Amino acid sequence: MIGNILQLAISGVIGGIIGAFFTNYYKEKSQIKKEKIGICKQIIGNMFAMHTDNLGKYKEAEQLFMRALNTIFIVFPKSESIIGAARIYKEKSSRENLIHLCETLVKDLGISDSFNRQFVETQLVFKKPNSDKPQENLSD
Repeated sequence: MIGNILQLAISGVIGGIIGAFFTNYYKEKSQIKKEKIGICKQIIGNMFAMHTDNLGKYKEAEQLFMRALNTIFIVFPKSESIIGAARIYKEKSSRENLIHLCETLVKDLGISDSFNRQFVETQLVFKKPNSDKPQENLSD
């Protein structure tokens, strides 16, 4: 009888430990994914400020963009494609390199299959302030 009670107690403790381990593991994984998505949102949401005509006009957006860009190297250490795209953009800040960075982020995070070059060029077009004409280049 005491053996059965001891066996139940040990099983309960082991089950609790295993449950706590898996809960912590998935919670941490979820937090990291949330942080990665937040960085992606900051880059895409503030990329308009990096256009040549907009530089200096949207300082807060520029700061948020650059903070997110710099954070990539810490939050995505195992993603060679994202690190590579961020390095390329930092070396040459062009529209093409920014679009490539955004595509790489979205693809790596599995956010959306509809986020591609055509989407960026039709939905996230850089525009001059007070103008309907799309812009071709970001700052160099």
